Amino acid sequence: MFSFLTKQKYTVLFLLFFLTIGFNSQAKTRSVQQEYSRIAVKYHALFRPGKFRKYESNWLTTIQAFESIYKTAPHSKEAPLALFNIANLYKSLYVWNHDSQYLDHSIESYTKFVALYSEHKLADDALYRLANLYLNYKKSPHLAYEAFIQLQTFYPQSEFRNKVKANVASLHKKYPSLSTKSAQTPSVLYKKGAKSFHLLLQNQQFASATENWLTTVKLFLDIAKTYPKHTKAPDALFSAATLYTKLYKRTNQAKYIISARETYNKLLLHYPLHTLADDALYYIAKNYDFYEHNPKQAYLNYTKLLQQYPTTSYAHTVKSRLHAFPYVKDKDIEQANASLLAVEDLLKPHFGGLSLRQSEKAKTTPIKNISYWATDDWSRIVIEAQHKVHYKYQLLESIVANKKHKRLFIDLSPAFLLPNHTRKIKGKNGLLNQTRIAQFSNNVVRVVLDLNQVQAIKVFSLTATNNYKIIMDIAGKSTLPKFATIESPHKEQKQQAKKTKQKPKSVFSKRNKDNAKTAIHISKNSKIPLAKILGLKVRTIIIDPGHGGKDPGAVHSKDDPTEKEINLAVALELEKILHKNMKQVTVVLTRRRDIFIPLETRTAIANQKHGDLFISIHTNASTSHKPRGIETYYLSLTNDQKALAQAARENASSLKSVADLQNVLEDVMTNSKVAESKLLAKSIQDSMGNYVIKRHKINTYNLGVKKAPFIVLIGAHMPSVLTEVGFLSNSQERAKLKTHAYRQLIAQSIYLGIKNYLHAMNMS
Repeated sequence: MFSFLTKQKYTVLFLLFFLTIGFNSQAKTRSVQQEYSRIAVKYHALFRPGKFRKYESNWLTTIQAFESIYKTAPHSKEAPLALFNIANLYKSLYVWNHDSQYLDHSIESYTKFVALYSEHKLADDALYRLANLYLNYKKSPHLAYEAFIQLQTFYPQSEFRNKVKANVASLHKKYPSLSTKSAQTPSVLYKKGAKSFHLLLQNQQFASATENWLTTVKLFLDIAKTYPKHTKAPDALFSAATLYTKLYKRTNQAKYIISARETYNKLLLHYPLHTLADDALYYIAKNYDFYEHNPKQAYLNYTKLLQQYPTTSYAHTVKSRLHAFPYVKDKDIEQANASLLAVEDLLKPHFGGLSLRQSEKAKTTPIKNISYWATDDWSRIVIEAQHKVHYKYQLLESIVANKKHKRLFIDLSPAFLLPNHTRKIKGKNGLLNQTRIAQFSNNVVRVVLDLNQVQAIKVFSLTATNNYKIIMDIAGKSTLPKFATIESPHKEQKQQAKKTKQKPKSVFSKRNKDNAKTAIHISKNSKIPLAKILGLKVRTIIIDPGHGGKDPGAVHSKDDPTEKEINLAVALELEKILHKNMKQVTVVLTRRRDIFIPLETRTAIANQKHGDLFISIHTNASTSHKPRGIETYYLSLTNDQKALAQAARENASSLKSVADLQNVLEDVMTNSKVAESKLLAKSIQDSMGNYVIKRHKINTYNLGVKKAPFIVLIGAHMPSVLTEVGFLSNSQERAKLKTHAYRQLIAQSIYLGIKNYLHAMNMS
């Protein structure tokens, strides 16, 4: 009896379980249907006269809603309808405002529809519309012809068959060469390449010949080069890069893994919105990680993948890899000028900020300000927006009256110019002729730089609350020295002597024998700062009193002086001491009164004044009243959380922003002064420790030399440091910093540090 009842109970439970699944499935189906019906109402409203269709945001919101259906329920019967409607909306948007990105999105959506839903009743419709986009808007008869032929071949009973037949005949008449090329269409060539691709993976005998690999790669690359607008072009590039990687594994020849990276980069550059774009970036990072053994570049590309393609299917894998990544260890960066984009690199488009997908969903933001600083062979342009934008920049060359002209344009979207915004800025030096600013389209602001001459350009961005800045540094021929450090000069002379069979000459002239005495003690394997070898002199010292104006810095109470006041007081004392003891040196302060100066402007002032040293003076603070001491920083990457927190405070940004800054810090090191900055920081810190703490018996701590990504130090063309002269949050140090005598003591110790540095570098 018990056994029978038990069986009955389990039978009932199983029935209830399956019924529940069925009800849930039906509920989900109903919810997708209901959601689609709700969005469809808005979709049809966009194609009827009325206010609703006048606002671009309504179109984009409807597209986003359809995308959510297509992505979350790709196997539902509503998914292909949603994708088809997305393509239609993008096409209508392009016709409305002529923004080419909408045309590209429409083509991509129709292409995706044909690839994913080839059996759907709307597949021939999508292919016909795609062919017409190529023919009438992209002006690409070859791609239109192939789409029409594809429609004739695979959908012979289509309702569009008569129109297709007429279009094919018209194209034959207008472009006779099309009929002779029909046997070698991109689709046919791609199928041939795909067959060879699979043969390489399955047939060991065929794969044993390297020539077969390279022939197949060449076929794919030729497709992408000859038919860049064809739907199979990005697939061809991806296939070629994959074969290069597999060929590297077979032969262990480095040239193949480098070719793989370059091919993946071509895909990213020309097809950033393609479904394979995130795959390409993932494999670039993976190849750096496992085959090229370059953890630094692997880390940067993994991070870039998560930023540019946040919904990538590789997100979990990448996050797991980054969690235990070796690159996060402390590592100084001494970057050569090769990291700058040279003229030939800039002839291709480059991108930054929001991804294109993110920019479509973002609100249009105003461009608040454009600032400009210059020297004879360097310029800095800062573009300020209210919020983060997508930006694209590229160099254009033209020849007018037998003279080559260069223009750099940068497009910002989604963005708009305020009515009273400056539209033209005249150049102040030999690099830049003028800067022009205009509303290029409804949601794109274009900035054009007319350049007289240029060697390299660096573009990077900074994010803060309600403020996004794009900074462009333009370098002339003599702006930057070659490297931060160079090997002992004896090595180079010995190599030259071998070539000429002559005995190496002394690297020191007769008048520099005193310098030679110091240099003898440097080991052969050590690196010697360039300034020390050349015996350069210091003519201008830049002192930067931190904060000011609306930015008070650290504040303890309304009765105590703020950080900005103490910083300025110490800076003025230091200026007096330098004037007294170094009369041949010009001293420049970035501010002499209580005014606000943006961080990137301070560096620009230092470059504009041709500074030889840059010292930024700050006062520390902590959430606890216990910490005290003095410390000095130079610009570099770090994994020290305290140093990062301090950088976040001085940068007026979050720790996340500082982390983002670290990811691009290697790329924005536009000078070769890391080694000198480190030496200057050590000299100043040692001097403050010896003079303030040991000699004058001040009860504080020597917290040492540290490194952190301070914005105020980025882009400086001279050795640059930031010193924290005490803690306002500590009652004892706060009391000392209030007194003139102690501020004078601090200034004197900084001066001695500068003096010792100049002496050690033979620059005094």
